[in-house]
Amino acid sequence: MFANMHNHSTFSDGVYTPEQLAKMAKENGYGAFVLTDHDTVQGTYFMQKVARKEGLLTLLGCEFTTVEFACGIHLLGFDFNPDTPKIRAFLQAGANKERRRTQLLLKWAQEKGRCTEVTWQEVTEAYPYNDYLCNNHIFNVLLEKGARTEEEYFEFFDPDFKWNPITEEKICQHIQLPRHSTKDVIRAIREAGGVPVIAHPHEQLHLIPELVEAGLMGIECNHPELSDEEVETAHRMAEEYHLYKTGGTDHSGILGGYDKTNPELCCELPRNSVSKEDFMALYERRLG
Repeated sequence: MFANMHNHSTFSDGVYTPEQLAKMAKENGYGAFVLTDHDTVQGTYFMQKVARKEGLLTLLGCEFTTVEFACGIHLLGFDFNPDTPKIRAFLQAGANKERRRTQLLLKWAQEKGRCTEVTWQEVTEAYPYNDYLCNNHIFNVLLEKGARTEEEYFEFFDPDFKWNPITEEKICQHIQLPRHSTKDVIRAIREAGGVPVIAHPHEQLHLIPELVEAGLMGIECNHPELSDEEVETAHRMAEEYHLYKTGGTDHSGILGGYDKTNPELCCELPRNSVSKEDFMALYERRLG
């Protein structure tokens, strides 16, 4: 396997900095690496600077949060212009939503007597280049202050920070959560010259025909969340509809940070990446 095309850094909800990820990708034998932080491209410059030094091929990437068909769909955008008005608006709205959501969750936790060892100002000062701030950033500051240990990572998010419908409804009463249409984001990525790809389409492969009509150009065929049958089906559908094939670690394996929090999950699965042929097809834009 040649390329890892789905990863998150400390600029969203990842464990490692963009620079660390690029170096680790090289050390783990990859020839190409793409950073796809949630709803932000702020870490791209830092990653690409190291990637070029390490001799890694790379592209601009991002994971957009969208809503369609009464379910949440994540779209990976590759090789697009982040400065077009629509893309810039989607990124700003997504990052701002998560930042305000996290600040609100911290406030509520502190009202219950939790996380009193950290202030929101300390969190923002610890990540001066971030527009996206989430629970992970609060936890990292607590780690630095010695108020938590890495073994408490999963425990930390429950109950005050773990996602659940009741909490989300409460948040919606205080801040407006943007709900970007999947088809609108697909069109915006294409208008920005990029390639829209459906991310980890677990139980969503039946949507591919309709999304292709909307302009979808690729499927994340290799991902740890997909079953063996889904991986096989995704590859077949990519061939059938002439779509790009991508794949990546996401939050699993060594690059996902589980070597720190859960050693049992640290092994890299072969399907967490894509072949050189599949990566170069997108890198060279052979399908458009």
